[in-house]
Amino acid sequence: MLWGFPQYQKKGLLINARAETVLEKKMFRESVLHRRCVIPARQFYEWDAEKNKAAFREKNESVMFMAGFYNRFSDGDRFIILTTGANIPVVKTKEKN
Repeated sequence: MLWGFPQYQKKGLLINARAETVLEKKMFRESVLHRRCVIPARQFYEWDAEKNKAAFREKNESVMFMAGFYNRFSDGDRFIILTTGANIPVVKTKEKN
């Protein structure tokens, strides 16, 4: 699958959706209710206020799994990662940078 939903009437892609509001968004509602998926990854990134990037990965694991959902578009199936607020280790790392 391709990563990101095309934005309607705008350029670019939407790559993440907030779990707290995903059901309120017309663009995401049907997909998150009926087309869920699991996304394997080695790591993910977070950025602090100064745009410094920090990588996060599971110790002693080669893969982690993230929640997502997908939809079919004219160029094929596309997925979005479902996100939520940062947990304590991520917040502390962002504060250090």
